Amino acid sequence: MVDDNEIGHVLNAANEPIRSLRDLVGKAFSGGARDNVSLIVARSSIARPP
Repeated sequence: MVDDNEIGHVLNAANEPIRSLRDLVGKAFSGGARDNVSLIVARSSIARPP
């Protein structure tokens, strides 16, 4: 329901994992999901490449 680029955008834009979850669930339901949306989002301390 949400393409990979949009998922990446949401994850990079949000400061907190719970905000990412809320945004992604909203996008999934807006994209046509009816029920049973499952997400796992975790914060990582691994540095991202530049």
